[in-house]
Formats: sequence, structure tokens, C-alpha cells
Amino acid sequence: MYKTLLIFCLTMTINLCGVECPLKMKVHIEAYTGNEIVAHTQEIVNLITHTYINYPYYNQIDEAAYTECMHYFAQSKTVVICVAYINETPVGIASGIAMREMPYFYKTPFYTNEQTFDTLYNIGEFGVVPDLKGLGIEKKLSKNLESYAKENNYTGVCRFEMDANEDGSGYPPKTEFWENRGYVKNEAMDLDLTWKNIGDDQESSHRAVYMFKKL
Repeated sequence: MYKTLLIFCLTMTINLCGVECPLKMKVHIEAYTGNEIVAHTQEIVNLITHTYINYPYYNQIDEAAYTECMHYFAQSKTVVICVAYINETPVGIASGIAMREMPYFYKTPFYTNEQTFDTLYNIGEFGVVPDLKGLGIEKKLSKNLESYAKENNYTGVCRFEMDANEDGSGYPPKTEFWENRGYVKNEAMDLDLTWKNIGDDQESSHRAVYMFKKL
């Protein structure tokens, strides 16, 4: 069983009566595997719902489907789910699974492009609650999963990510976060994902591309 506890402090600025004041918070990251995932399922699903509600996903999460997914993850010996907390409040998530255990659909670009995936570790659900983006929590979460993958003899990590700003809001594509972490985008390896955007009645299509980092 993989178990880690990472504690670090972050500083954010709040405005009090027109005065900018620094506020320090202690963040700790827990890693869950097996039955621990089941025990924390509701907490994890709630966190996914809050992290995927904003740019670039706007995803109307199917909580029942994600609950079932967590129970599937709990049966895998390669899955680890890292949750970041401030005090006892979950604020960020990063999940990982061996690429070979991913459903066939997600492996299709590998077959099409004659790429191997046997020693790759896939980063799945990932993000922090909107108010805490850009404070370094996501970097700590990604580093935690990369360390797990390296310790377990994977030669690289991969992640499929939204490649464009679809709403014209001016925000940079999410792929930039991963490129800054050393990931390389492969434009030929893309996926056509469908989900219901927040407020929509029907599913719509969203393009994601695979990104890779050697360990």
C-alpha cells in the first residue's frame, strides 16, 4: 500500500478594509489506495464536482457514475488518489492509474499511432477548487503522482488534457500548465470526449490531446 503525507505552507493575500494582508495556510496531501478510496468516495466525488465545474471543463458531473468509478478504482493495485486538504477541508485532487488498466477507448490513440503504454502511468482526475488555483497546490499534487510512478518503475507519465480555450474567455489552454511541468504534447494522439456542459441539456464534444513526460 502506498501511503504518503506531504505537508507544506502556502501564502495568499486577502484584502481587509483596503489593506492587502498575507494569509498563511498549511496544506497536507493524503494518498489513498484500495479500501481507503471507498471510505473517502463521497468526499472525492464532491471534490471532483467542484473542480470540474469551471474552466476549461464546465462539466456537469454524473455523481453516480463517478461513485461507481471510485469503487472500480479501489479494486486496482495501481490506483492512487491524492487529496490535498487545508485543515480538514479537501481542496485538490490528483488520481493515477496504470495506462494498461484504462478502458479501451482511452488507449485507442496509442494503437492508432503504434505507441506502447505498458510502462506509462496515467494522471486522471486532477485539479483544485477554483478559489485556490495558482497557489502551487496543483504542482505539489502532480509531483506527488510522478514520484509514485517513478518509485513503482514506470518509465513515464501521461495525461490527456483540453487543448483549447473553447469559451473565448481569454484563459490559456490547460495544456500550458503541463508543458510548464515538462510534459510534451502529441497532437496526433487526441480524444473526442463528450459530456454535458453546465446548464446544457445535451452532451457536446470536446477535444483533448495526450501529453507525456519521461521519468
